[in-house]
Amino acid sequence: RLTLFFFFQAEDGIRDPLWSRGLGDVYKRQVMSHELGHMFGLKHCVFYSCAMNGSNHMEEASTRPLYECPVCLRKLQLAIGFNIVERYKALQIVCSSFGNSFGEDAKWYQLRVADIEKSLSKIKKVKTVSYTHLRAHETSLHLVCRLLL
Repeated sequence: RLTLFFFFQAEDGIRDPLWSRGLGDVYKRQVMSHELGHMFGLKHCVFYSCAMNGSNHMEEASTRPLYECPVCLRKLQLAIGFNIVERYKALQIVCSSFGNSFGEDAKWYQLRVADIEKSLSKIKKVKTVSYTHLRAHETSLHLVCRLLL
């Protein structure tokens, strides 16, 4: 797959200079993140605030985050296959290597990795029980969900 990004300056008369001023790299990152999502089969998101939200004008586009929401992240994961923690760690390293211009992005990825690893450590502590064990404790008030396959 090939994607080509071409960004032009507001002085060319096509865009309103007022909305182009000051967005610079942030706006370019938003556009690239959004268009790369389309390249991998993602449609516009209607679930959460997300990089894949549609926008009809610059003001609306400037409020769109750089990151995919959980729904779109899972769709992207299914489309191209990756480990989310490994992806976030790699993106954090890349963002850190660019210094201050990507500093907030690097911090966001670092915090997400910490949150995910904390959640995973809690899940690993949960012990599973068999369906037979659950049925042994079933009462008329506490029925075990039964699926007919």
